[in-house]
Amino acid sequence: MKNIKVLWIILLIITFILFYYLIPLEIYNKSPFIIAGIGGVIFTILLAQAIFNFKNWNDYVVKTKYSGIKKYKYTPLLILPGLVMYFVFFINFSYQKKGNIKESGHKVTGEIIDLTSFQRLKGGGSSSLTIKFSTKEGKELIVDQNVNDISNYYKGQNIELMYSKENPEMINIIPTVKIDYDEIKINEIISLLSVSDKNIHLKKINPEWKKTENNTWVKGQRDRIQITEKNEIACVISDDLIKTYRKELADLNFINMNIEDKGGRELFETSNHRVILNQKTQGIFVVTIVIVVEK
Repeated sequence: MKNIKVLWIILLIITFILFYYLIPLEIYNKSPFIIAGIGGVIFTILLAQAIFNFKNWNDYVVKTKYSGIKKYKYTPLLILPGLVMYFVFFINFSYQKKGNIKESGHKVTGEIIDLTSFQRLKGGGSSSLTIKFSTKEGKELIVDQNVNDISNYYKGQNIELMYSKENPEMINIIPTVKIDYDEIKINEIISLLSVSDKNIHLKKINPEWKKTENNTWVKGQRDRIQITEKNEIACVISDDLIKTYRKELADLNFINMNIEDKGGRELFETSNHRVILNQKTQGIFVVTIVIVVEK
């Protein structure tokens, strides 16, 4: 009995050493959550065996339900040390990765080519970016990187990152300073008619623009852009921007046709475009409505 318990303890120590010290960073980097999770599960099983020495699953059932010895009923609580070890293994890998990149890293610019987000029904989830970049030696790599908040990123975005010289597939994204984005400008609305990838165009203006359906993008609770026809765009912006837009149109050589209908709509034209401005009150909010038509 004592010899078997000693064996379980030795295996427990070996497991800790293996997952904390011996697994190479390049292997951990392939799937750190899964590898750390495997380490936590093995640690939990070996810890239970080192304490209670169950012979098999039936022995566990008998001891916990029918032996009358209370200590066996607390066996499931050993999952807590297992969870602790999961975080220990994962955090240790993260620190080693950051240290390795800090010591031998190179700074480059990469491009986000895909985004993946998985949300659980009860909350939580995981998000990752697929990033393409070239090393200093000219080798092109495509890697996945987990992120906490995917809403800060968009497909086609250029981001700065550091990669490890020893293991180039290990990267850290360099945090950027949060930007206060201005409201969309008239020339940016007009250019939507001609750009091929309208989603990337809007994301560059403000990453909060999100495509829903039927050629519609929304931002916040009230801002909306919709391509109603091939040559027409309608926008609702939750701000008092009509004076700003009048000035922008004048700077773009639009002519004020001095036509204002009963709804308060104003018409501006050039040889290529027609723009209609309107302002309305929705509850306590003022919204500016812009319609752009390509002639």
